[in-house]
Amino acid sequence: MIRQGKVLTAGPVETELTSRNLSRCFGLPLVVERNGDRWTAQGLPLT
Repeated sequence: MIRQGKVLTAGPVETELTSRNLSRCFGLPLVVERNGDRWTAQGLPLT
């Protein structure tokens, strides 16, 4: 994942597509879930 031209994380999707990494990448609180071969990301309320 890249944010503002800098690599935040790199590697297999299974290990790198996490809530923490995606939240850092987009600057928003996100939750990533996997169900079989399907991935979803959901935004959390801003506090």
